[in-house]
Amino acid sequence: MMTSNKFPYSGQIFLLTMDNGLKVTNNYLADGINLEVEFISGELKGVKMQMPYTWKEISKNCFLISWQENDKSTVVHYDDFNQNKSHAFYTTMKGEFYKMEGIIEKYQ
Repeated sequence: MMTSNKFPYSGQIFLLTMDNGLKVTNNYLADGINLEVEFISGELKGVKMQMPYTWKEISKNCFLISWQENDKSTVVHYDDFNQNKSHAFYTTMKGEFYKMEGIIEKYQ
C-alpha cells in the first residue's frame, strides 16, 4: 500500500505518551529518510537523536516503523494514525525488552 518511497507523515512531529509514563517526540524529517527522537520524560529526558528509519503501511494510515538508535538499541512501532494509538517494542543493548502502548498526538 506504499504509494511512494516517502513516509506520508514526513515533515511532521508527533508526541507519543506511553503507558509507562515515557513521553517522546517523533519528528519524521522532511527528507523522508530520517527520524529525530527527543525524550521528554524518563531516564533519557533531554536526549535527542537522529537516525534513518524504515516503514511499511499495513493498512490505511497504520504503519510498522522501525529504527536502530544511536546506542544500537532497536525500536519497532505499530502506529495507527486513524485511532492515534502507538504500540512500541524496544530492545536495549543489554537485552532488556519493553512493550509499551500509548497515544499519538500532532505536536506543535
